[in-house]
Amino acid sequence: MGQNICIYVHLPWQIQKRGVLELLIAQRFELMVGIESRQASLTQNQGPTAPESRISGAAIVVISYLLLQLERIASEDLVFSVLNAVGAAMILYSLAFDFNFSAMVIEGFWVLISIIGIWKYYRGRHATRPTEI
Repeated sequence: MGQNICIYVHLPWQIQKRGVLELLIAQRFELMVGIESRQASLTQNQGPTAPESRISGAAIVVISYLLLQLERIASEDLVFSVLNAVGAAMILYSLAFDFNFSAMVIEGFWVLISIIGIWKYYRGRHATRPTEI
């Protein structure tokens, strides 16, 4: 009843004998260190323009929508679709460094829908071009 239960934990550099409480504390610490090192590696691996890309992309999308609401541009204009595609693509780029699945899905669709708008613009422009006789 008064026995101390010991568990052997294999660590890459050695095998250490630890008590149960010591083991739980060590595992908790290793988990916390692992999470912190993962976050640090994400921060270190971020490209120099990833945070700026996220902010700039969001600003471009918001500005294009503001211009639409102020009637400075029309939704059928090429500039509206291009601004939306560029802004969403910049946000997608930033998600490569700080992944968020739901944001990736919505920004991916935003780019695709903007490409459809660009395609419609050029298709409509060629359809209404006068033919010379």
